[in-house]
Amino acid sequence: MKRRYRVLIAFVGVALALAAIVAAFYGIEDWRGAQEWTATRREMAAQGEPPDFASLVPPLVPNDQNLALAPLFAQALDYQIDPATRKKTFGSLDTAGKSWRDMPAGSANGHSATSAETWLAGRFLVLADWQKFYAKSAEYPHPPKPGRPSVDVLFALTRYDGLLDELESAAEERPSTRFPVEWDKDSLGDIRVPHGLLVSRLAETLRLRACAELDEGRHEQAARDILTALRLARALGREPVMLSCVQDLVATLFALQPVWEGLASHRWSADELRRFQEALRQDERLEGCLRAMRGEREVFNSRLDHVGTELPQWKSLFVAENDPPHSWGRVGFWLFSVMPRGWLDQNKAFACRSYQRGIIRSIDLHAHRVSPETARVEDEALERATKFSPYTFIARIALITVSPTLQRCARTQTACEEAEVSCALERYFLDHRLYPDGLDALTPVYLDRVPHDLIDGKPMRYRRTGDGRYLLYGVGWNGRDDGGTIAWQRASSGGFPARPDDKEGDWVWQYAPADPPAGTP
Repeated sequence: MKRRYRVLIAFVGVALALAAIVAAFYGIEDWRGAQEWTATRREMAAQGEPPDFASLVPPLVPNDQNLALAPLFAQALDYQIDPATRKKTFGSLDTAGKSWRDMPAGSANGHSATSAETWLAGRFLVLADWQKFYAKSAEYPHPPKPGRPSVDVLFALTRYDGLLDELESAAEERPSTRFPVEWDKDSLGDIRVPHGLLVSRLAETLRLRACAELDEGRHEQAARDILTALRLARALGREPVMLSCVQDLVATLFALQPVWEGLASHRWSADELRRFQEALRQDERLEGCLRAMRGEREVFNSRLDHVGTELPQWKSLFVAENDPPHSWGRVGFWLFSVMPRGWLDQNKAFACRSYQRGIIRSIDLHAHRVSPETARVEDEALERATKFSPYTFIARIALITVSPTLQRCARTQTACEEAEVSCALERYFLDHRLYPDGLDALTPVYLDRVPHDLIDGKPMRYRRTGDGRYLLYGVGWNGRDDGGTIAWQRASSGGFPARPDDKEGDWVWQYAPADPPAGTP
């Protein structure tokens, strides 16, 4: 009996000692994490960073002036507004508006003609490909007999005419756009922006319709479609989350295709060109990217703050529905659930400092510049960071998409400025029947100022070509002037063809079709 008692005493002593060690371990790690996070917040405040997520949210606009509160958006996004309190109640956002989100290729959203980058290679949208696609699809109306590609495409798109016409009528009556997002949720990780995909699909459909309208000589309606797409994209660019920023960039590249095609075929009037310039001048993607990065940083912090109360939200990242009870995913989720709070604070501090060094310092709004070198240095530092460190591994996963988004933002901003300058060049051409020797001839009549290159700060490159047109370009992400040469990515394993590479070569606006070098896979 005494022996059992001694064993029990020893067991309890060991258990208490282990508990004390574990408690001390958690206490020390939590204290270290809290200290690191406090110091990081102090650094951010000293650098003038916004105090909270609410300061990044786009301002409210009157309901009767808000395009996003038009009845057609309420239907697609499945929300209702209480007439007394004006509070919005959302329904099943995942299934609502499915026909909108399937634009313009129905259930076949992988249709190869949906690329947003055709004009980047100096090529027109191939309407014949869309004509063949719609001819085989039972989802779209078919003309009595096949005609020109543009005619048949417009006939197929009559499926959306009522919706698109209602959208453009509402846009004329409602001058502002702010989508009804619940930005004030306790957990920022619960914020949902289902309209982002909707806007990019709308922009893709408007692009296709505008290109077909141009081919049929209906340039006024094409211009209206383009301006609507740019306006919707601009509304996404004001939202402080990464997903909205990415969808804004996609929608903008879609909208620029018919702008490019109309310039290539001299279809636009001087008034339409002025309207495009005004719309493009309002699109400040660098500011939007900076806002989205800061917002994403706060969303990441909020997710880690709510790990203890919202584990189901995190469980899906580790565990699939059919995983067995002892899968590595379930083991990883269990370890994630019991880690010290201080480790989460350390990950928050690491992520915030990476955002500061690699992204926020890469964008100089005052000088209107982007520094790829600053972003590259931080990418290398991120690679050198210990992959399996408990203090950094969550942040490393969250930061994977940050640098590519910055690069895409710089590319799209350059494209918008090239489009604005090209509209000014076309207005000059309409008056003089030739293009100028240099861009300085555009100011101040056709252009307020000549934009400088985002990457190296020099004036935008321009030269006339032997075919009577011109080439306009900016230095690409490699920071080197390659003489207006487009670099190419390899074809993807999914069967998509090679496309212009934004990491190498220059960012070019030209009218001569470009092809990947012979032998490019």
